[in-house]
Formats: sequence, structure tokens, C-alpha cells
Amino acid sequence: MVDFIEHYMGYSRNAASMALQMWRHNMMHTGYPRDLFDLKRNIGLTWLLHWGEEQMARSGHFVLTGTNALKIDMSLFHLIEDLKLAQRKYLRDLSGNPQLIRNFQKASKGINEVDLRTL
Repeated sequence: MVDFIEHYMGYSRNAASMALQMWRHNMMHTGYPRDLFDLKRNIGLTWLLHWGEEQMARSGHFVLTGTNALKIDMSLFHLIEDLKLAQRKYLRDLSGNPQLIRNFQKASKGINEVDLRTL
């Protein structure tokens, strides 16, 4: 997933990794994006979500800032644009890459075969 974000969305690997940990992992397991703490570097990692283009210029989107504590600024408007562009790039690459097609089919099969369990 980090590779996809870095390759197709053009974000830095560090920012992609941090955002995935905060937004995907923590949202799925705890219900909201929590700040992170890097024990190796002894620094905190936090985020700030901006809603529209008026609040954040493209140049500041998905950028890590800070030294003793890192913050990733994200614009919801730019993120949606980037996801649409990444999808178009991926689908273009998918049409001509046999390995990517196999990866897609394998992932799709797993997604389509998820059983709904009653509680």
C-alpha cells in the first residue's frame, strides 16, 4: 500500500507510511486516527486535516514538517484529486502489465469472497 501511494500518488515514502499507520490502521482498530510516537527517534507524529483548497495550497499537501515532533498536513480536496489521478494511472498500467493483472486478480478475489457474519 505504501508502494502504491508513493508510486501512483507521488507522496514521499515517509509521509505515506505515517498516514497509513494513523489513518488506515488506527481508524480500523481504534475508531479514530491517533497520533503516533517513534520510539527509535523519540519524536511524536501528528496530523492536521484541511478541508478545502482555500485552507491549504497544493504545495503544502501531504508534507511532513517539524523536527522534535512531525506533523503531516493533508487537504481533503487535494487527496480526493490525487486518488482519482492515481486510479487512472493504475488502470493504465494494469492494462499492459501481466504481473500487475495477476496481483489485481488475486486481491480482487479476496475482497469478493469476504463472508458477512452476523453478530
